[in-house]
Amino acid sequence: MAGGNSAKSSISTCLCQYGFSIMKKILSIALLCSTLLLSSCGASAGDEPSNPTSASESGEKTDNSRGEPSVGDRALKLGQTRHGGNADTTVVEVVEDLPVGDEIFKDFLDEENGDRWFTVFVRYCVTKEDNSAEPLSIAPQNISIGTPSGAVYETPASYHDNFPSPRLPDTSIRTGCREGWVNFAIKDDDEIDRVYATDFLNSNEPYAEWRF
Repeated sequence: MAGGNSAKSSISTCLCQYGFSIMKKILSIALLCSTLLLSSCGASAGDEPSNPTSASESGEKTDNSRGEPSVGDRALKLGQTRHGGNADTTVVEVVEDLPVGDEIFKDFLDEENGDRWFTVFVRYCVTKEDNSAEPLSIAPQNISIGTPSGAVYETPASYHDNFPSPRLPDTSIRTGCREGWVNFAIKDDDEIDRVYATDFLNSNEPYAEWRF
């Protein structure tokens, strides 16, 4: 009986040692998993991604058109609106050969002034309708037309009753919109393909250009 008890005791001791070894391995694996899990949570909570996406890259573009001249490669098309400052400016329409009475031609058109009439319809609108904004100055002299070769025509100082109505007024506004025609005497050989808008109170350079 003593030998039997000794064998049982040895077997029991081996099983305990084997079980203890397995438990150590299980605890080591559990500890490693816990460490990795805590490390992952810490990175997601406090660390920034290595390649952040900015607002502009995600599609929220910043409009830089205000304040920058819409000329040259940035030129607009007829009907498009130039947004800038406290005003929107739109060249709505052009008429290349304006049919006006014979009296106009006799009184103004000659070798020096031009051979035919060209007219442009322009609309100005105030976008900041409050007393803190500067009034919007409007004048026919702020509109000019040009050719591909670089020739520029300005509007004459006087008008005649036979010109289209309404004419673009010479005024200042704080609210709403004003619109009207601006007329030009041009040479028969000149091809007009652009309209310029200039704010002569602040600059001699056009702030917008429309091509057609």
